[in-house]
Amino acid sequence: MYRVLSRDQMATAEKLAMAAGRSRESLIQIASTACAAQILKRWPYEHVIILCGPGGNGTDGLVIAKQLQSEERDVHVIFYDPSGDGQALTPALELSGWEGEVNVFDDGFDGDFSQIFNDFEQDFIFVDALFGIGLNRALEGKVKALVEAVIAAEAPVLSVDVPSGLNGDHSDLPGTFIRADVTVTFEALKPVHLLEPAASTCGELVVVPLKLGEDIIQSTGPQARVNDPDGWSAALPWPTRSDHKHKRGRLGVISGPAGSTGAARMAALAGLRMGAGVVTMYAAPDALRELSYNNLEIMNQVYARQSELSDKLAKTDVVIVGPASGLTVETRQHVLSCLRASRKMVIDADALSVFSEDPRTLMEGLHAECVLTPHVGEFERIFPELLSSSVNRMEAVRKAQARAGCTILLKGADTIISAGQERQTVDVHGSPWLATAGSGDVLAGMIGGLMTQGMPAYEAACAAVWMHGEASLQLGPGLIAGDLISQIPAVLKSLYQQSEPGRTDRRSKVITTFS
Repeated sequence: MYRVLSRDQMATAEKLAMAAGRSRESLIQIASTACAAQILKRWPYEHVIILCGPGGNGTDGLVIAKQLQSEERDVHVIFYDPSGDGQALTPALELSGWEGEVNVFDDGFDGDFSQIFNDFEQDFIFVDALFGIGLNRALEGKVKALVEAVIAAEAPVLSVDVPSGLNGDHSDLPGTFIRADVTVTFEALKPVHLLEPAASTCGELVVVPLKLGEDIIQSTGPQARVNDPDGWSAALPWPTRSDHKHKRGRLGVISGPAGSTGAARMAALAGLRMGAGVVTMYAAPDALRELSYNNLEIMNQVYARQSELSDKLAKTDVVIVGPASGLTVETRQHVLSCLRASRKMVIDADALSVFSEDPRTLMEGLHAECVLTPHVGEFERIFPELLSSSVNRMEAVRKAQARAGCTILLKGADTIISAGQERQTVDVHGSPWLATAGSGDVLAGMIGGLMTQGMPAYEAACAAVWMHGEASLQLGPGLIAGDLISQIPAVLKSLYQQSEPGRTDRRSKVITTFS
């Protein structure tokens, strides 16, 4: 699994590694060699324009220039030195050993960058080594004009660590920034590489290990990881030959009122497809007719009062509440009643928004075996101002988790799952075709289905999000939420076979005759 570090964590790790004996030169050499190798592998162009800035990235750029020149590439270096007197260029030249020509400019430059690039009659590539992950201001002046000329040139770009103009910790897009075809980053991914919309400007990502040391990385503070089956596949609840339906767990889904049962029905069917042994939908009498159109495998029960529903839910292992349940007193009662009974829960959609005027009541009842699955709007209703006051969504979800004390899953193109300071996952495994009505209801059911079989809440959330995305990638354009449910068996089968090489569906006990 790929690790995710903030820019401060990365800077701390490099300082600690150098204090422990690693030389700055060795780190630069590893980074620059990897960048040069990517250029040689991907682009056969003779001409390479390397854009260098006043920080460490600029030195990386000069070493890349040296390496590409040794491979007989025609290298042109443009170096931005805001001091105007060599304060940035001189140490970079000494550290890099670059002896070739350097075109230096500062904020007093009155030339035309576009004309310089237009003078190239053959294809060329840009190496963006202007600014690294530490940039914390918008580009302006002559360096902004340089980046605008790069954009206008429409040539391929390889960015070193991060496309210039972006902040390594942020997801937002400033006024002017480079859009890379490939971004080569070091030791770990940074938030900007994963969080939209900035992530889409980074192009393909290449992570280069610096081998700073696990102890050093761990000492930098809480980290996140990119969602991947390696993080949860060992906890997947595969059935054995001795299992029966009740051993595989009982999932309860509370339906919305008549006319609004579809979301809960999708959640129920998704939970069943994920392996829950028995799935039961609970509804008020007016919704029973609609529920009768459920799959035959899903059971339906009617309740007239909250106390009656509570008694019925006592027989379930996990409860899903919220999909199209309505912003009603009844929805609020369903949630609080289940929490008082310490039920394992997936709380979604309306069951979150119904507490927008009083989120504290919800927070006080939550426990570790709950999973909250808000989209951004619902998150802001129950955790007001956290998004606007945080560096990024990852930090906001960590703060929300600390407040709620359970697993928080913030849905989006970059879905973030957190269950504590040391347990955060970012998921980018999915298709934009997931942006369709009902896909979140399917996800809630998938999480509930795994939890029902005994998978811990955090691992179930991570696994379900990844499988949800995998189903969307397998289906492609035109998918609707119901298609995701139908695709679950294919996703599960693939994971099942990967969990033990050579495994089959094991339809029956294997018996052979020795001969």
